[in-house]
Amino acid sequence: MSTHAFSSFRLEERTGELRRGEERIGLPEQAFQVLLLLCRARGQPVSREDLQRRLWPGRRHGDFEGGLNSIVRKLRRALGDDGKAPALVETLPRRGYRLLVPVECDDITSIEGIEASLAVLPFANLSPDPENAYVADGLTEELISDLSRVRALGVISRTSAMHYKETSKRLPEIARELKVRYILEGSVRKGDGRLRVSVRLIDAPSERHLWAEKFDGPFEDIFRFQESISRRIVQALEVTLTPGEDRRLSVRPFRDIRALEAYLQAMQHIRTFTESGLDRALAFTDQALSLVGAHALLHATQGLIHWQYHNAGFKPLEETLLRAERSADEALALDALCHQALLGKGLVAWTRGDLGAARQTLSQAAAQQRSSEALAFLANTLGLLGRAGESRECADRALWMDPLNPWALWGRAHCELLAGDLAAAEERFRLGAALRPEDPLILGFQAVALIHAGRREAARENLEAFKATVPSYAAWADMHLGALSRDRGAVLAGVAALGPYARRDREMSWGCADCLAAVGEKKAALHWLGNTIHLGFVNVDFFERVDTLLAPLRRDPPFKVLMDRARRKRDEFLPIP
Repeated sequence: MSTHAFSSFRLEERTGELRRGEERIGLPEQAFQVLLLLCRARGQPVSREDLQRRLWPGRRHGDFEGGLNSIVRKLRRALGDDGKAPALVETLPRRGYRLLVPVECDDITSIEGIEASLAVLPFANLSPDPENAYVADGLTEELISDLSRVRALGVISRTSAMHYKETSKRLPEIARELKVRYILEGSVRKGDGRLRVSVRLIDAPSERHLWAEKFDGPFEDIFRFQESISRRIVQALEVTLTPGEDRRLSVRPFRDIRALEAYLQAMQHIRTFTESGLDRALAFTDQALSLVGAHALLHATQGLIHWQYHNAGFKPLEETLLRAERSADEALALDALCHQALLGKGLVAWTRGDLGAARQTLSQAAAQQRSSEALAFLANTLGLLGRAGESRECADRALWMDPLNPWALWGRAHCELLAGDLAAAEERFRLGAALRPEDPLILGFQAVALIHAGRREAARENLEAFKATVPSYAAWADMHLGALSRDRGAVLAGVAALGPYARRDREMSWGCADCLAAVGEKKAALHWLGNTIHLGFVNVDFFERVDTLLAPLRRDPPFKVLMDRARRKRDEFLPIP
């Protein structure tokens, strides 16, 4: 599904909304469908016969003609267009309609239209000081970000590309593993206030060099080098930029080189996935803000840092989420299309269980910039809502962009778990855990998949390993171990320890419901299942069919009442046709 931008409007297929800036414009469903067909036609005529066939099959011709005229009038009113002197929707007498303005489409779930596939391998750090590695890594990431905004290019995301840092593999092998044709590689040397960058674009199957160049100048020239490299790649691959893409390649987030250095160092520390790393990242973003003042990217980055504090269990407090949300809002006030801010805002909504807002904002983030993280969490959101097909589409798109990213694997695995394909889910969780052993959350989800697949001994081993990772998760692991051994005391102790956190955490609340049901505490289990639904987990099919620990509840009338509640809440988030 896509976002179609025309004039000052944005039509969002996934959310079914028409917007002008941040204003939502009311549009009847049939008027929305007419506008959607006009946007997809990209200025070509859409016949009245096609509209009837696509939207009102079986209607009598006379009824259809009158109804369509009324719908188009409503559409024009919503757009502020004049049928007698149209600027947006033109009537073609006795033929149909067409849009008079250009339409740009941002497709977030399909790879159609990609002309060239490319991986940017980590640039080698040739600087005398190894601490300057952040410059090479930062330039690699910024080039990936630049090129990912070009819709005709399929660019592998940073996480997968970084797996080949200092690799001995040959380029054809890397290309086969990442399913790309072209590879960009290079080196960076920073020293004595100067920067030297060497770059090569290679056709990987033949190992033929398509373009190579060296850049040498003051460190401040890094912005010019970055833009030059991006443009030369586009030219070498014979890709035509849209006007919007051409403008975006010229935009640089920082003018102050010291702020750029602080930002790149912050990003380096965020990726350690440790509390001390997040502390240092926050300090570097504060340093950058002191140099440049209010700045959308820096505020958005701080929002993501605070969300990471909460998500990793380092600071699982509402105040942490509030700080993440405030930072994202500060960024969006400066730049309403800031990808990182939209991602942060979506992640906060996802964490709180407002899946309607999460779905909308994560979709916007993915439309602004190809992002495996946004798509992985969007896939999870749709899975929690019971939309298995759309969830898989988003997860597959995330994996195509970032095949070695454990969170992309997690997104796909979660789709399988919620759809009931437990063997596939466990395998993908296992692969994700192997790719990032320092991140325990994937290990925990793997244990859940094993439990529902009936592989309880393997689940016990997994839970013991999970328990040894982060102390704050020990109670969760012990509670599930108690459920597997029917140890009522261990389950009740786990629920008592987790209760304050589980009241506002969807997965913790669901875990409490499962484990209590497994030891016969039906009333308490129903309480926590109700809280899980309140927090946005409304996949009724999963509760009624897949979740084996809930089996003792399914015949009870209160369980059926909760499922009806879940259906109503699901339909509030996302009406299902």
